[in-house]
Formats: sequence, structure tokens, C-alpha cells
Amino acid sequence: MSVPLLIALSSGVLRGQETAAAAAKQGDIRALQALVRHHVDVNVPDVDGTAALHWAVHRDDVQAVDLLIGAGAKVGASNRYGVTPLVLACTNGNAAIAGRLLAAGADPNTAVPGGETVLMTAARTGSVEVLRLLIARGANVNARESTRGQTALMWAAAEGHAPAVTLLVEAGADIGARSHGPQPAPGANLRRTGSADSEGLNDAVSRDWVRRGRIDDYTAFLFAVRSGRIEAVRALLDAGARIDETAPDGTNALVIAAVNAHWELGAFLLDRGADPNAAAQGWTPLHQVIRTRTLNIGQFPHPVPTGRMSSLELAKKLIDRGANVNATMTKEIVDGYRYARRRGATPFLLAARGADFQMMRFLAANGADPRLTDNAHSTALMLAAGIDMGYVNEDSGTNQDALDAVRVALELGLDVNATNDRAETALHGAAARGSNEIVQLLVDRGARLDVKNSRGFTPLNIANGEGNTATFQRRPETVALFRDLMKARGLTVDDTSFVSPTVRGGSDARPPGDR
Repeated sequence: MSVPLLIALSSGVLRGQETAAAAAKQGDIRALQALVRHHVDVNVPDVDGTAALHWAVHRDDVQAVDLLIGAGAKVGASNRYGVTPLVLACTNGNAAIAGRLLAAGADPNTAVPGGETVLMTAARTGSVEVLRLLIARGANVNARESTRGQTALMWAAAEGHAPAVTLLVEAGADIGARSHGPQPAPGANLRRTGSADSEGLNDAVSRDWVRRGRIDDYTAFLFAVRSGRIEAVRALLDAGARIDETAPDGTNALVIAAVNAHWELGAFLLDRGADPNAAAQGWTPLHQVIRTRTLNIGQFPHPVPTGRMSSLELAKKLIDRGANVNATMTKEIVDGYRYARRRGATPFLLAARGADFQMMRFLAANGADPRLTDNAHSTALMLAAGIDMGYVNEDSGTNQDALDAVRVALELGLDVNATNDRAETALHGAAARGSNEIVQLLVDRGARLDVKNSRGFTPLNIANGEGNTATFQRRPETVALFRDLMKARGLTVDDTSFVSPTVRGGSDARPPGDR
């Protein structure tokens, strides 16, 4: 013990209620022993409610914990945040201290204000020893936290603690339990979300909204898949989890793995019997692999691939296991705040729209039909050139990627002057993209310069910013190229500078093909 502390104790100047917590916080066991010998109150907390026992547990100081419990420390005391010593022991995964606290009367079903029980905390940290102690003392293995209804098994699965998963299931954890999103407020109008048409919601509708309208209605298995935890996935499947479990919108485990770039996990799911063509949510796992490879700016941060397998290797395995390489999308994928017309798209069309020339070559070599179009009859060549693109460098790859993708489409024999339902050609897309290299390539292959889309705009008009977006995007270098090309071919060139969309067909904040 320090000399100042001895002097303070002998003179009665230092107050015990300040010293017990301070000594435990500093890990000064000799000072704490002296305070206990002088019968100080070890339960008087700091200003935020943290007592000496909290600090001793936080520091994993078994000797101090024994000393304080023996001195009458309250094992169930909580600070202003609802944290008890047992919560801290479970956070640290310290079985020795957790056992002492439980033996001294700590409640094995202790929970913080948000509803997370100490069993959930131990599951999250992965301490099997602490879990065994809590279960032996009667912890409820199926308790749910109050915000999203998550259980200890979900925590263990999401963090990838396979031994904890196995122990919890053996102890009776419900492998089929699902989490839920936050309930809508009573009387909430969900018209804007597309989840309900009623102006008011009764309890039954609210429950239905939670079941059908929230993608985060997950089982422990789906949590493990989303996090890329192969060993936890294995443990759950071995324990009886269904490989065909889905989110409320039908999204299956293979798609969830692909969304998060867990390529090796996707292969593992295929080995365990996952359906390579399951598409209840509107697109197949192969579509999702391609989309994840070409995410736009609306999806930052992009997922970090896990495992030892590449996306192309997973795509190959999907095809080898029977994935339909020409399957079409029945719904659109929403990428953050970017929307695109993709209904009816095949994997090849989706790769073209993302300017993923490597995937285009791979798919063509594995049976993809490059001549198929989406529901708007846009071809892969149009999509690669820039039709349905949002903004350059934010969507649909770089211009160099797009140039390579256009070359692939041309090599596969696609018609340079084909039109979609909006009378757009690949050249309209190249004009919107502002890629002179693509414009020149298409023109060299016979693309018509004077073709008008259904709104009356030529590629030159599009490059000039007309009818494109409310945010003016003029491509001066591309405008100059178009004028030179048109003059060289004896075509009439409209030298009028930008004409407001309100004059030429009405205000429209969406890019060509997104109308």
C-alpha cells in the first residue's frame, strides 16, 4: 500500500466510499485489502453507479472479486446503464469469475435495458464455459432481446462460434426461431413503403408487416450465412437447420451469401444441397453473384470477399450444379438509391449492364445466349454501351470496362442498330456515357448517327444533355465528335446548344432507359 494511503486511512481523511471503487479500478489489491479490513462500504458506487465489484470483474481480477464478495459486495448491483458484474464477466468470457458471481446469487437471466441477456452476451463472445455455467443455473436459452427479438443462438451464429451454437442447440435453443424488425407504430401509414395500403394498422396487420415486410426476419442459420460463418453454418445444418430457409421476401441462403461476397460459403451451401435456381425473391444466385461484382456507388461500403474461392469459381460451380444460365429476373434489384430497369434480364444482360466483360465472356463460354433481351427489349450491346446507366463512375463500370464489354457484345454478333421499346440504340447509350471510344467503335461498325428515340432525341441530343437528367450532364468532347461524324457523312447537324427538358418533352430526372 502506498504511504499516502496509509496516512489517509489512519487519519480518517480519505473516505471509504471513494476508495473502494478507486482501488478496484486501479487494480490496487493491497489498498483494497486494507479498505476491507477497515470495514469500508464496498457497495457505494461511483457517480455513474459503477461499484468496486464492477471494476474488479472488468479487470478479470479474481482475487479482488473473491475479496469483495466476501466483504458483502452486491453481485446484482447495476450501474446507470443497467450493467451488472455478471454482464461484464460474460463480456470478458471469464468463466472463473462468472462462476463465483452465480454461486454468490447473481441472476443467470440478468439482462441489460435493451433486453440482451447475459446468455446472449456469452454467446456473442463465444465462451462455452460461461454458457454451460449459465445454462446449469437456469438461464433461458430461448429468451429474446426486445428490439429485434434475437436469441442467444442468433448471436452465436452471427459471430461464428460453432461450439457455442452446438451447446445452445443441445440445451434446447429453438433452431427455427426468427428475429424481427421494429414494429410499426400503432396506426402507422405504411403506404409509402409499399408494405400496406391501409391508413391504420391493427395488431394483426402489424404482425403480418413484421413477417412479410422485413428482410431482417432471420433465423440463426441465415444470420450465420450473412456473416459468412461456414463452421457455424455447418453446425446449424448438422443440428437440423433447413438449407432452403429464406427471408420473408423469399431471399435464400445462396443469394444472401452472394450479396455479401461469401463465395466459398456459397460453394459449401451447394455441396449441402442448396438449389442453384431458387429465385423466389425475383432473381437467381447466379444473377446475384454478377450483381455483387458490379455494385454501384449506392451500395457503399462494398462487401469484402471471404474464403479462398473467387466469384467466377462460384459462378462455374453454380452452372455445374445446374444453374440456368439464361434464367430471367422477375423483379428489379434495388441498389441503394440507384434504380435500374432489369426485369427480364438474364445473367449475361446483367453482366453487360455492369460492364463486366470478364463475366460476359465466361457466361458466353458456358451456354449463355447473348441474343436474349430484357423486358424492354434492350440488348446486351445497348446495356454495355450505357443504356439504363445512372452516372459514369458511379454506375455500370468505367468507360474502359464498358468499351471492353461492347467489344465482347460485338464479337458475339449483336446488332449495332437494334432498338429497344424506347427506340434507343447502343449509340444513345454511348452518348449518355460520354465515351468517344465507344461512339467511334459503334459508328465504325455501322451505327446510325441520326436515329431518334421515342422522345425524338438523337445520340447527339443525348450527348448535349437533352432529355437526360434534371442534373445537366453535357459531354462536350462527345458532342464535338458527333458533329464531326455527322458532317463527314453529310447529315444535318443541330448546332443548338442545350435545350431544357421542359421544352423538349418535359422534366425528367431519370436517365435514358429508366423512364
